[in-house]
Amino acid sequence: MKDALQRENWIDIPRGYAIEAVIATVNNHKRLYIVTDQIPENYGWVHDRWPKLVEINHRAPAEGLNLKISKG
Repeated sequence: MKDALQRENWIDIPRGYAIEAVIATVNNHKRLYIVTDQIPENYGWVHDRWPKLVEINHRAPAEGLNLKISKG
């Protein structure tokens, strides 16, 4: 992620955790949306958003959940 001066900043992701995200597919176009959370106090200077880290559940199904969303 970049700070106010557009410098890149990297974070360590603890073992057993992942960044929570959603992959949206529409007409063979894919977009990845990162879920954000409150910024830890010691990183408030970096950005106004922070990627949400979630513990990996090893019992999760091998494939993701597919949701069909229609306009309406």
